[in-house]
Amino acid sequence: MRYPASSVSVIMPVHNAIPQYFEQAVESVLNQGEKVVEIIIVNDHTTSAETISAMNSIASLPKVRILDLLQGSGVSAGRNFGIEAARGDLIGFCDSDDLWLPGWVESATAALDDDRTAHWVLGRHFHLLPDGTRTEAPSLAAASGLSFSSQGRVLHTAPRLTRTLISQFTCHISATIVRRDLIQKVGSFPTNLLYLEDVLAWVRMSQLSPLIEIDRFVSVYRRGIPSASTSWRALTAQAISGWDVARHDPTLRDFRKELRWTSYSARKTLALKNLYYGNRMQALRFAAAALVLDPREIGEFMLFLTLMRSDKAMLRRRGGRYSQSIDDTATIAAQLGIR
Repeated sequence: MRYPASSVSVIMPVHNAIPQYFEQAVESVLNQGEKVVEIIIVNDHTTSAETISAMNSIASLPKVRILDLLQGSGVSAGRNFGIEAARGDLIGFCDSDDLWLPGWVESATAALDDDRTAHWVLGRHFHLLPDGTRTEAPSLAAASGLSFSSQGRVLHTAPRLTRTLISQFTCHISATIVRRDLIQKVGSFPTNLLYLEDVLAWVRMSQLSPLIEIDRFVSVYRRGIPSASTSWRALTAQAISGWDVARHDPTLRDFRKELRWTSYSARKTLALKNLYYGNRMQALRFAAAALVLDPREIGEFMLFLTLMRSDKAMLRRRGGRYSQSIDDTATIAAQLGIR
């Protein structure tokens, strides 16, 4: 059974989710109204008794389908499994610890109905820290040097869209709704990546369809809670391997310069994060890898060697000269109780 045009299937992979956040995420999707025709919860080998109990309760709610991921694991495999099972014309994504804000689906479907050249739509999102601090994530329009229309929309097109997504990825997956056939054309999400899987899919889609961005906050992204972004793996090469995959993607050959620079910046970010967390040798390896990628930046490498002699207070003050990630790193570390 397929639903009519503008019907939305929402994919939510779940693995040992925090029950309270999980329930709130599902409720925020159900509150979107009749255009959401199903929530596909993909159970990725959950072992937490509390999460399983919450899932059993959620299973009785209208529109909820719970599917067990039988082959593979990870968020990409879960999302891909959900996409294949989806019956709606549009695919929305809401992670089990995120929230959709009221009116998101109505705004998204209206924008797509008004402009049939675009096959996906992006809204703005908030970052929410455990202490309740909520900050506005910058818009893609601002990163692109574009302005919203009087209707509060902007149409992003390639190649500028692709370049901006590579150099300043300000999107969030829970603030994106895409036509099912578009995400399937790019092979959905790469299952060989633990990180940047959404970035790579978005970059590939940017070459196939314009993107509508609406100037409305539509989702909440929780930061600083246990997740892939706070795992030890986020300090390893796995965290940036997506950029290496992109650099060797033949469909992205026209963006090799941007991809090389982003790969260089990503290595500097990992160098600074590892240094902040006390992984000095790993930090040095990433700084050296950045230098190998761009030997012209020897001055940046010398600055990093200076930072290696700094304490955390000095690192917070001077680290921004090497990588702008220092402020975010210090904030999240504080929220996690890492000093």
